[in-house]
Amino acid sequence: MKLHPKKMMKWALFLGLGLFSLQTAYAQDAAADNNCTTWESYPKGRKAARQQHVIYRDRFNQQQYKEAYPIWEELFQYVKAPKGAETRHFEDGAVMAYYFAGQETDAEKKKEWFEKGNALYEQNAACNGEDALVRAYQAYYLYANQAPMMQTIKAYERSLELGKDKAPAMIMTPLATLTVYAFRSNVEGMDAEYMRKLYATLEELAKNNPKDDYKKAWTEVDAQFEPIKDAIFGCAYYTKIWRPKFEADPRNQAQNTEILTVIGKKCGAEDEFYLTVRKAFEEVADSIAAANFDKILNSDTTTAYTKILMYRSKGAREKSEELKDKAWEFYPAAIDEEGWASDAVKSDLAYRYADRLFRAGSFGSARNYCRKASKFRPNWGEPYLLVGIMYASSGSRCSAKGTGWDAQICVWPAIDEWVKAKSVDPSVAAKANKYIGQYSAFMPTKTDIFQRQLKEGASIKVPCWIQQTTTIRGR
Repeated sequence: MKLHPKKMMKWALFLGLGLFSLQTAYAQDAAADNNCTTWESYPKGRKAARQQHVIYRDRFNQQQYKEAYPIWEELFQYVKAPKGAETRHFEDGAVMAYYFAGQETDAEKKKEWFEKGNALYEQNAACNGEDALVRAYQAYYLYANQAPMMQTIKAYERSLELGKDKAPAMIMTPLATLTVYAFRSNVEGMDAEYMRKLYATLEELAKNNPKDDYKKAWTEVDAQFEPIKDAIFGCAYYTKIWRPKFEADPRNQAQNTEILTVIGKKCGAEDEFYLTVRKAFEEVADSIAAANFDKILNSDTTTAYTKILMYRSKGAREKSEELKDKAWEFYPAAIDEEGWASDAVKSDLAYRYADRLFRAGSFGSARNYCRKASKFRPNWGEPYLLVGIMYASSGSRCSAKGTGWDAQICVWPAIDEWVKAKSVDPSVAAKANKYIGQYSAFMPTKTDIFQRQLKEGASIKVPCWIQQTTTIRGR
């Protein structure tokens, strides 16, 4: 099957893939001379040619390639495309060449064998036209014999390019496997845009061919892409999937919970779509709670988070601070509850609860909940800032007079927390730097450190409730 060059270029540009071009002088000469000879070109005649064909094919089928190859090579000098088996000699020769390449240890000889096989496929195309399945098998044999990765990828691309929406299912999984590996290895050209287009093309191929082999291949392709989906698709991909579902059924609480879990993880708790869904979720929960407050509150299946929302909303409706305060009782259970919401939501609850405990003077418990918030959302700086503030304000707790050495050394672990905050979350850098600059003036002096026979830069464990190892610093 031959494709018009303009159509081939259009398809290649759509995929963002370069046309497969491994032409050698060997293949070009054959096409130029129309050297697609058949049985009659054999010097000893048609009958002798067919006999040689049978002899080498017998050894070839038994994978006795070393014995088959010389016979094939002598015959191939004269008989390239025998009638009735026009592609056979090209493909058999290429299979043997690739096999020898796979067995070869000398790099130059290995390269020569691969080039020989590639040239045979190019000559076959010149004589018999292009065919997606033929190119698929070329890619398969390259893959099986550990050809250079990009060479193999290009062969699979060529089959996909030729086959379009009818490309062979056999190319899907290995092409996904190789390109995902290349992407993760930062191979030039295998970037996020390429991977997105390839994923979409393979997905469309599977949809256009509802046969079991395509279904199975697509399942394998999707699994191969799974570890890199975040990298190649990002937040926008998941928003595109879930926004239409949400807009079609915005009061579906089960669906909204799932959306919050996915979008919270992929896009973060500050994402516009996430906030829209969360608002809808809370409004529905509020309306349900208002109508069925006692029934829902006392149900064994009501989650702790739902109870928080119920008390918040009822407190707001009735302007009752007592009801609002009641919601805080359910924070610990909601934070530890599994399966109901995203880590981003849990992180927010844990931080809120930590701040409340801090203001109540329960520094140790507040720190524990800050750590939980950081576990749920590692790239959020606010919990670290809060722990730093607790450490820095612990002078009165950790020294008899509220001043002096024992109070001053509390600044060291505080600075550690603020440095950590800006390292994981650049958005809080200004705030962290402000705290560091402000409290560095309260550190022990270099003289104080020297008099205690300590050295700057050494490690020390700060006692009191802090119990954290830090670095000695002087001002």
